[in-house]
Amino acid sequence: LLELDDYYMTDIHWRQESIVDVSALLIEKIGGKNTSKDIQYIEKSLYPFYGSYYGQAAIKTSPDTLIYLTNDRLENATVYDHIDKTYGKVYMKEKFATIDSYDLFLSGAKSILTITNPIRTSEKELIIFRDSFGSSIAPLLLNDYAKITLVDLRYIATDLLGSYIDFSKDQDVLFLYNTLILNNSYMLK
Repeated sequence: LLELDDYYMTDIHWRQESIVDVSALLIEKIGGKNTSKDIQYIEKSLYPFYGSYYGQAAIKTSPDTLIYLTNDRLENATVYDHIDKTYGKVYMKEKFATIDSYDLFLSGAKSILTITNPIRTSEKELIIFRDSFGSSIAPLLLNDYAKITLVDLRYIATDLLGSYIDFSKDQDVLFLYNTLILNNSYMLK
């Protein structure tokens, strides 16, 4: 489902507006209702997006436009940072135009976050073991879950997870890492 145009020119990450079909396939394979075809999103654009490769390009290139998808569910969702003990939003617009503008999605690199869905259609929960790619796809999965917990094993040791997550519940689990991390698994704690 992914093609070269689904990624930014100046950054390693995929474009959120290009992965709606990927999120639908994930829900289908996990065993959800796959309601993502019925979800209406509003596209919001931010420009200029200077991705992590912008300054390293051998040729002059134009900045990208970062597009994020939103709706009432995503605007009203709450994101809890278990380490900092703070609440935030799915999209942190103040993170755009900082050192890493991709941090707009769920505040960037965080060890453990939980997104709570205010307009839930089920009581299902999802745990995503992820890197930064998970930050932009997790919002697209929220329609099918009451709660999504994101864990970045680069920043938290596995033996601490039981202090933050109740693994006795019936939850779906997704492992989503890019090849740079999988090929350098020493990065995971």
